[in-house]
Amino acid sequence: MMKTNIAVTGYYGTGSSAIMDLIREYDCARVVPFKDRNYEHVVFYVTGGLFNLCTLLTHGNAPLTSDMIINNFVSAMERLDKYDLVWFGSYKKQFGNRFRELYMELVNDLSTSKNEKNLNHVVKSRYSIVKALLQVAAHLVLKRNFIQYGSKYIYDKKKVFFSMPTEEEVYKAAKKFTTGYFNMFDEDGITVRVFDHLIWANQVEEYRRCFNDGFKVIVTERDPRDVYLLNKYVWFRPPIGHGRPHFPTEPKAFIEEWSKTVVRNYSWNNVKLIHFEDIIYHYEETVKEIEEFIGLDQSRHKDKGKILDVSRSIENTQIFNLKREWADEVEPINKKLSEFIYQFPVERTPVLENMFDDPRTIKGKK
Repeated sequence: MMKTNIAVTGYYGTGSSAIMDLIREYDCARVVPFKDRNYEHVVFYVTGGLFNLCTLLTHGNAPLTSDMIINNFVSAMERLDKYDLVWFGSYKKQFGNRFRELYMELVNDLSTSKNEKNLNHVVKSRYSIVKALLQVAAHLVLKRNFIQYGSKYIYDKKKVFFSMPTEEEVYKAAKKFTTGYFNMFDEDGITVRVFDHLIWANQVEEYRRCFNDGFKVIVTERDPRDVYLLNKYVWFRPPIGHGRPHFPTEPKAFIEEWSKTVVRNYSWNNVKLIHFEDIIYHYEETVKEIEEFIGLDQSRHKDKGKILDVSRSIENTQIFNLKREWADEVEPINKKLSEFIYQFPVERTPVLENMFDDPRTIKGKK
């Protein structure tokens, strides 16, 4: 049975979860691997992961750097495999040795190990009396000059790799790896597998060659005024929030970062840009677009409206209408990011008690 693999991605807080909730309502689709908790697939874009490997092996590669590239990839994959990281990785816990076999197959396809050491593997140096005496003996008997007198290098236990593949070989191996990764999540009766994030919206064009044609990407975008206000005043405020805001909390800095981050145009037909607000204000048309893009049969929409509650999600839009001072604060965003501003068909003010985000974090007069 033909499988379709979908990455639903976007930018922090732009509404990708709403798209996944919609797809969950189809009985032939599954957001993998868990039904009851969040899980994000970071394996390809994590530092040292597949995308780094492809970039570095095909741009300015050399024998010494290739060793570093492969070792960094192995280290990144080992970390994701071995440790229980709860909302990402944790592959050994889920699949036993299958993930390790998968990434080591890619390593073997692209490199060979060598019985030697190089400067990448030097941990430290120490003074060795034994080596110093041997050097003195060699000087007296064999007339050899001293080189780094008495110094002995301590090396790590990692293998040394040599990897100088062609670009074609790199992306052939990458496709094999991504396909194998998708197939780890195979399930009878499921024809559409949905992966939370998996690839950032900025990476789609650069790394499309890492995937077979059955892979598609839905990128979610959202009105930047709402993202700015939720980022500053809601998501990271107690009692629900933790950490520091993802985006800048000053309009000028936010505008600059948003302008440099958000991608509007894609040349690849396997990418679909969906506005979070469209799934709410233009529900039927947007659902049809998504069905046609993914290849979902309307008759399989068995739980329509049971997971994605548009009547509640609408309360998470037009946040800038909640307070007069908030409307004033986002006015620079309204002007400078005009091409990103969503054209709402109706103007409304959210009902605090019905918002998904805890209304206790939003105080003050409207």
